[in-house]
Amino acid sequence: MGQYLAAFPFVHPAIAAAGIACGAIPVIIHLINRRRHRRVPWAAMRFLLAANRRSARRMWIEQWLLLAMRVLLVVLLGWAVARPYLPMSALFHVGAARLHHIIVVDNSGSMNVEDAEGHTEFDRGRGFAQQLLSAFDDQDAVSLVTLADPAQAVIAHAAYDHRFVREQLAGVKPTYCATDVLGGLGAVSRILDESDTPQGNRVVYVISDFSQSTWIGPDGQPTAAAIALRSLSGADGAARAQVHLVQVASAPAANLAVIGLSPESSLVGTTLPVRINVTIENLGVHTAGAATFQLRRDGDIVRRESLPSLAPQERLVLPVTMQFAREGDQIVEARVVPGSADALSADNARYLALDVREATPVLLVDGRTGSSLIGGQAGYLATALSPWSASRPLEVSPRSVKPTTPVAATVVSAGEFGAEDWSKYDVIALCNVSRLSKERWAQLRDYVEAGGGLLIFAGDAVDVDNYNRYGYDDGRGLLPGRFSATPGDASVSADLQFALTKPAHPLVQDFVDHPESGLFRARVDHYLPLSLDSNRAELVLTYTDGAPALAMLRVGEGRVAVCTTTADMSWTNLPAKGDFVSLMYQLVAHLTRDRQSGLNAIVGADLKVPLTAVQSSLPLEVRAPDGATAAPSLTPVGSMLTATYGPLTQPGFYDLSIGTDQQVTAVNVPLDESRTEVANAASLERVTGLTVRPLDASGVEAAVSAGARATELSRTTVWIVLGFLFFEAWLAMTLAAGREGTPRPHPVKGRRRLRTA
Repeated sequence: MGQYLAAFPFVHPAIAAAGIACGAIPVIIHLINRRRHRRVPWAAMRFLLAANRRSARRMWIEQWLLLAMRVLLVVLLGWAVARPYLPMSALFHVGAARLHHIIVVDNSGSMNVEDAEGHTEFDRGRGFAQQLLSAFDDQDAVSLVTLADPAQAVIAHAAYDHRFVREQLAGVKPTYCATDVLGGLGAVSRILDESDTPQGNRVVYVISDFSQSTWIGPDGQPTAAAIALRSLSGADGAARAQVHLVQVASAPAANLAVIGLSPESSLVGTTLPVRINVTIENLGVHTAGAATFQLRRDGDIVRRESLPSLAPQERLVLPVTMQFAREGDQIVEARVVPGSADALSADNARYLALDVREATPVLLVDGRTGSSLIGGQAGYLATALSPWSASRPLEVSPRSVKPTTPVAATVVSAGEFGAEDWSKYDVIALCNVSRLSKERWAQLRDYVEAGGGLLIFAGDAVDVDNYNRYGYDDGRGLLPGRFSATPGDASVSADLQFALTKPAHPLVQDFVDHPESGLFRARVDHYLPLSLDSNRAELVLTYTDGAPALAMLRVGEGRVAVCTTTADMSWTNLPAKGDFVSLMYQLVAHLTRDRQSGLNAIVGADLKVPLTAVQSSLPLEVRAPDGATAAPSLTPVGSMLTATYGPLTQPGFYDLSIGTDQQVTAVNVPLDESRTEVANAASLERVTGLTVRPLDASGVEAAVSAGARATELSRTTVWIVLGFLFFEAWLAMTLAAGREGTPRPHPVKGRRRLRTA
């Protein structure tokens, strides 16, 4: 039955199938009525049967004709409700040809590209959509979808009030957000699922600049967005709607942009200069010259210089060294001033918010304390990170020294470890700690998953079974592998030293060009063999015998590093080498909790700031880059309240006031929206299988005229049903009257013929 329904399509095919099934109802009623009569033979019946036998054939034809009429009436009634339709060419102009138009408008950041007259691509696209709306028939339905992330169905239903649609279209504004093509096509798909118009009369208009990176992959193949569009249009299967592409990009755009602004290290403090890398790229099609670079700190220009000419797609990295004199939130702005016309001004600046502290706090857990700090397992590490006297006598733990470096190391014993507030520290280092309870390992995992760093050094006190059972936990724990020997069986090898992997890990990249440095001349007497989990671990350093010396693992938002030898001089003399200091700084910088990510966001994201119980009771206010203010909402997250505001719609600095305190968030435009290279019409048609319509009146006329492909027959079917209903009633009465006027055999005459016989 499905193939016949496909040949004669319906808006609601399930109702059509139900109508056919309901056609069996008159037949069932007829059969039930026949079963209600019981045959009881009696003597006079044979005379009546003999008389009726002559009219039985005529009555049989009449009954089946009426039954067929009633079956057809029920089926046609179900089909009328199912709304049948046929191609326009089959019935010419019989029936209605109502359309459902879905207008998809791209209002993402790249649509802010301006032409020489100052008109943006978004203005041209919205103007085309308004022309489309004016060309639609008054009885046509219209829906509206936007593509700025997150894509929204502005009008998710079939709207017949075109004045309302025009108002909603006028309310669509350009944004700086990324393009959410898949989300937009998903919204279109849901609208099509709920549409009550024939498939041939559903039309989708996609109005966009069609960025090259969004639709065409590096290898020239269709991206996920292009594949989704092909599926919607039926280029790879059954069509769900007609799809028209309208490309609003007029010409290749010139665009010089700041695409990167970030500190080189996570160690951002007041005790030493901070190196910040600024990346500038020419994303246009012409050479960009005579441009000027500006660097601002707290709104003041601290550096200004002229930039060399940049060829198309050429990138320039400017390292800038800055010194921060105070702790707290600091803001940095990098801006480029183009020497010629620039089509997209939103990406000429990039913003950075930094959490500057006096020093990064690190907790060192000494597995075996000594009579002096340098005599313990963590003494050399503490001295390397926070220089102090190695002969300083042991004091009551925890003990710390006012930092003179970017790291403030606090040393505690293994017994005091559990009493510490771990949230105060960015990195925790376990130096030859014997064992931890199952609960303590679970707490460490939570700490790392939340963004903390964990550094583990081996030693003769390490309980291998404890580390393997709870630390490695069959590949689910914090260790990057399983220790394969007990401390008593640690390997011993003459002339054993450290070696780099090939290629070298980024953490030790600075040592590549210095093969004679102290790192490679350090002697290793013992190490704890480690069998790495190749699916999870990163190998940073090896020994000259190929065994792992330093391995890393990412767990949640944080990282874990495991060194298979000691942090003191008991198994290696590396702590006596000068490179031990630089290596430990690199390790801590790599493991340090990223406190800057929470202060920097992308347009379209939400501002979320966890609050303490005291902070949640204070007045809260958010100030946007344009000066507008608003109160954030309080949302519960776990046991805490979070100040939530968003989505963030403008690039620049947002200030969150918490009582008298302030927290700054830097918001930047998405990098993909700065890439203004668009797909040409031929390439776009190749990957989508669709025709690109021109952005003028001819494009409007061509798109609208190609819309109606099917005409609905529901009203025509209703009239046919009414005609058959009256015909069936007339036929039933006529046949009944004919049966009543038929001469019947007289009983007496029958008896006479009987006697004669």
